[in-house]
Amino acid sequence: MVTTPAHLLSDVTSRQDIIAALRTELGPGEETEHLIDWLLDMWETIDLLIARFGAARAWQIIATPASLWPQPISSEELTAHLRGEENALVDLPAFLR
Repeated sequence: MVTTPAHLLSDVTSRQDIIAALRTELGPGEETEHLIDWLLDMWETIDLLIARFGAARAWQIIATPASLWPQPISSEELTAHLRGEENALVDLPAFLR
């Protein structure tokens, strides 16, 4: 796992600053851009949850322990969930459907 030194994120004031810091730390490449795409998707999802449920409930949803899943979710399943594939929603806990 790659960690970003604290000094690269210490002056972060916006999401664009975080993206720039990650590109600086991780360098150019397909993996870096995939990570940034996932980060942008995550921020979009968080923004939508906050708009729909309010900040407190949104963060409660986000922080729900993974133990609610019958088994750990694979990266393929996660990708399917993020892309909204219909069959990927079958295993979601009822309160998230």
